[in-house]
Parts: sequence; C-alpha cells; structure tokens
Amino acid sequence: MSYSIRRATFFTLIATFAGVLGGFLFIYDWRESLPLAIFYALLVINTYPSVRLFSSLIPLDHGKHALADISLAGLYFFLAASLGNPQQFALCGLVLFMVAAGKYSLMFYDIPHQHLLERKVRVDLLGALMCACVLAAMNAGWILSAAWVM
Repeated sequence: MSYSIRRATFFTLIATFAGVLGGFLFIYDWRESLPLAIFYALLVINTYPSVRLFSSLIPLDHGKHALADISLAGLYFFLAASLGNPQQFALCGLVLFMVAAGKYSLMFYDIPHQHLLERKVRVDLLGALMCACVLAAMNAGWILSAAWVM
C-alpha cells in the first residue's frame, strides 16, 4: 500500500471517528444538527481522494505542509465537536476552508501542477464563501434554513 493511500485512509478513519464521537457527545437536537452531520460526512468522504491525490504530489520532506496538515486535522476535530452548535459549526467550516486554501496556495512553488492547485484553491475559497454566507444567515436568525443550505 502506497504512502498516499495509507495517509488518506488514516485521516479518513480518524475524521470519521471524530465525527461519530462528536455526534454522540455534542448533538442534543438532531433537528438542527442533522444537516451539519450530513455535511460533515460528505466533507470526510470528499477528503479521502483529495488527501490521496495531494499526498502523492507533495514531497515528503516539506515541514510547512506537515504543519498545515496538522492544523487541518485539528480543525476537523473542532468541526466534529461543534456538530451540536450550528453557528460554531459554520465558523469552524469557514476557518477550515480558509486554512485549506492557504495550504494549497503554499504549494504553487513546490509542485508543478498549477492548474490542479488553482482549481483546489478555488473550490476551498467557494467553500469558505458558502460557510460565511451560512454563518451570516444563521446570525440573522435563520439557523435551521441556513443549516440545510450547507
């Protein structure tokens, strides 16, 4: 099994465990938290191919990428822990997508796949924009409706 497959599998299992644990410990009202749990599950499922692809492209000796990966893993734990609080979840999602966009922006000079990186950064920035809009709608009082938009 290659390094990228092991890394993607390990991260997916850890993020899944964090989501299940966060669901059991922090969800008190499933009516508000169900859309957040669905979003989290889809995010973890989507993360596997992303981690697998970019782990195969990044040189193993770059410390800045390891630091960004640790930060992103920590943000996944915060995201899982906020499954019971929609506004906190949207804020954690916003930070997660911004850190991911920053991480992939740092790679522009490290790997020769500029088009792939540009698309990944654009997708992460769109995710951040979506979370910002959802957070604004939640703060305006439309918590349940905004949670389903996620």
